[in-house]
Amino acid sequence: MLVNLRKVAGTWVMGIFSLLIIVSFAVWGIGDIFRGRTRNVVATVGDVEIGGADLTREYRREIERLSNLTGRAIDSEEARRLNVAQRALDAIVTRTLYNLEGQRLGLAIGDNLLRRTIARTPAFQITPGTFDPGLFASTLASSGLSEQRYISLLRNDLRRAQLVDSLTGPVVAPRFAAEAIYRFREERRTADFFVVETASVGAVKEPDEAALAEFHKKNAPRYTAPEYRALTYIAITAEDLVDEIAVSDEELKAEYDDQRDALSVPEKRTIEQILLPSKEAAEAARKRLVEGGDFLAVAKEAAGMSADAVKLGTLARDELAGMIDQGAADDVFGLAVGETSAPVKSAFGWHIFRVTKVEPARTPTLDELRAKLTHAVALRKASDALYRLTNRLDDELGGGASLEEAAQRLDLPLGRVEAVSAAGAAPDGHQVEGLPRAPEFLSSAFSLASGDTSLVTEAKDGSYFVVRVDGITPETLRPLAEVRDQVAADWRAARRGEIARERAVEAAKRVNEGVEIAAIADEMGVELLASAAMRRDGNGAGRAFSPLVISNLFSLDVGKATSGPTSTGEGYVVARLSNVIVPDPATDKEAVAKLRQSLRNGIASDVTIAYRRYLETRYPVTIDEAAVALMF
Repeated sequence: MLVNLRKVAGTWVMGIFSLLIIVSFAVWGIGDIFRGRTRNVVATVGDVEIGGADLTREYRREIERLSNLTGRAIDSEEARRLNVAQRALDAIVTRTLYNLEGQRLGLAIGDNLLRRTIARTPAFQITPGTFDPGLFASTLASSGLSEQRYISLLRNDLRRAQLVDSLTGPVVAPRFAAEAIYRFREERRTADFFVVETASVGAVKEPDEAALAEFHKKNAPRYTAPEYRALTYIAITAEDLVDEIAVSDEELKAEYDDQRDALSVPEKRTIEQILLPSKEAAEAARKRLVEGGDFLAVAKEAAGMSADAVKLGTLARDELAGMIDQGAADDVFGLAVGETSAPVKSAFGWHIFRVTKVEPARTPTLDELRAKLTHAVALRKASDALYRLTNRLDDELGGGASLEEAAQRLDLPLGRVEAVSAAGAAPDGHQVEGLPRAPEFLSSAFSLASGDTSLVTEAKDGSYFVVRVDGITPETLRPLAEVRDQVAADWRAARRGEIARERAVEAAKRVNEGVEIAAIADEMGVELLASAAMRRDGNGAGRAFSPLVISNLFSLDVGKATSGPTSTGEGYVVARLSNVIVPDPATDKEAVAKLRQSLRNGIASDVTIAYRRYLETRYPVTIDEAAVALMF
């Protein structure tokens, strides 16, 4: 039916989906779960069973998507850290919920809509706007999809889209709400202020023993040694096993073939530029270059740029687009070596580019990548070997072996540490070297009683460990005699801070009673300053203004003062509100429109989340977490 498409006319209200490409449709497909029961069931949605094969396909697609996104292979260990399996399963469950509800509501997708959607899909157009039947057929074939299968997936996709659009399409954020938020966010205030620095207080009276004892007791956590534990453990990572893994030439070749596109190096160009402030200046400089002027000489005379300043470096097209913009990147990558561009405008000004060298796109050979690919394959195989090894370790411990016995029988390294805190520190304050990096290790060790041994545990980073607590040293308040000098220094610092705070509070009180802040600053021998206009979020505020002071300033009337700590903690600020700048939403319609759209998106997101929760009550979702864990 579709291979013989000839001409498509008319418009489609859901034109947004014309940008979808074949890969996205393949990712959304879950048709297999509607064709009967699967034996390896990992989840159920209503009466629909999701099989392990469905989850595996979705998992692989997500791995491929992430690999393409990052430009490198995602191995199983990293996939576990990224929770790829859980995300893949959640995607299938969500699609299934919408599919079931769409079927219940009788949402229908006609053939005409399918034709229009396919014809407008860029992946099937040999030139923009021109559908190509041959390209359509070859794209499906390369994706492993039959025409019938693809149409079924697309029909489900559009049905889901109609359902989601019916929920979120009518959502509108009220203009008054956006304007109110804009006024709140963009209001700015200025203040006259001075700082009472703690260091300016000078020497304070030395504390007596009673004061030190009270301070030591009041601030006991500061002088308390943490709990320490003596641990014995076995920890294994896939990296530990890599050197023992053999990788065949066939495996290496297969890995190279799979990763060839991701490992390809794009074309790069060594680029120079002259950056000018106006179009007129750029056109004048360009004219001089066309007439034979030297690029570096024109850069120096027209823009004051040195030979080093004109160099942008050697960049790929996407890198240049990220630095400037896509249009400039396209222009530069259309130049020949030695050729200069016409003036190009960006957010930075007007550019004239010159290409001095071109490095063609290339795909590294297998020999160039042999070490990298060998390690990647070995690491993937090591992950499987690690799983088998930890099962053997579990069996040994379950059979009554001690950690020492199990380590000896399986030839595993046994780790010991005499004293470590929950933060990983030794009693001397330094971090203990060589501990397993997984954060679950110490949290597990500090959840056990003395003498207990944990289960063999898989950490989120894919490593495994088992730990035994050999002894516990409880947290202990160090005696005053042991930490007397530290307590005395802390007492003096705290006292200077109290005096600085008292002086700032008294100064703010006097301002509020009518005394000029300038007179008080002169009296105290400090400099009176004027702040920049600041927002509630601290934008524009200097180092003197802590969040507390900023919050206080936004609650004052003009002429009133407040005090509080500086953002550095080195003193206290006294600030008198001098001006309030109320923003007018009408003068920044673009910002208000963006804010309104952001509010609309947030509301729409809340609606879809609530709707999914409702669908889960109509079509209960059950997930076999153990089955999923075994698969990945």
